[in-house]
Amino acid sequence: MGINLKQKNIAIIGSGQMGEVLIQVLVELNLPTGQITCCDLNQDRLEVLADKYKVNTSLENYLAAEKADVVILAVKPQVMDDVCKEIRTVLRDDQILISIAAGITINFLKERINNRPSIIRIMPNTPCLVKAGISAISISEDCQNSNDATMLVEEIFSKLGKVIFVKEEQLDAITGLSGSGPAYIYLIIEALSDAGVRVGLPRRIATELAIQTVFGSAKMASETNLHPAVLKEMVTSPGGTSITGLHVLERAGVRGIIMDTVVEATKRSKELGN
Repeated sequence: MGINLKQKNIAIIGSGQMGEVLIQVLVELNLPTGQITCCDLNQDRLEVLADKYKVNTSLENYLAAEKADVVILAVKPQVMDDVCKEIRTVLRDDQILISIAAGITINFLKERINNRPSIIRIMPNTPCLVKAGISAISISEDCQNSNDATMLVEEIFSKLGKVIFVKEEQLDAITGLSGSGPAYIYLIIEALSDAGVRVGLPRRIATELAIQTVFGSAKMASETNLHPAVLKEMVTSPGGTSITGLHVLERAGVRGIIMDTVVEATKRSKELGN
């Protein structure tokens, strides 16, 4: 049974794509729009959101944070320090602070907001925009015993796809894998499409084939729960086209390149936190 969101005032600081999809979810969960406030530096952007969702808007982050029960920080890591300085004087012990910024640790936030509200750190990925993402959630020690806090974030973010609860020290690796992972997959889709054009297919058909191949493969892996190596074996017949293509990938070291990519992205996530 979910927490009663209708009793909560929620402020979303940062009204980009993720901020907007969170507004959509809160509306779908029947939170009265008068209890949602979104903040942004761009007045035009706020006017669009106010007109589209009938939510409250504010150019001043601290005004929205002061009235909220839940504050969601949906800003880029590079501006998190400034945002924390702006809102820290109005935050209260009874609030929940949720951050979806890559690399920004719970300790980073605690140091900058004078250790007031309970903090939850979440790493969603961009497929959340189409309700097919995955969000990794880490609960700070001071609210690990709060069922309300846990239920609240699960209720909201499960509407965007899957959710998993993890230790905070795993979040940088998760950022490098699933947070940044869609960019790697889009590159693969683009490369498959280019390859299709190279061997004579029209671009539209090549792109459709590439997208559906990636989508179907992911769906099959998800629904069968078979190891990727087993699924790969199902496609690979002796002396056939798939093993020939796989030979090229292995010879080029693609497996190692992908692993190195996640490692480097993980390192960058840690740097952002510093």
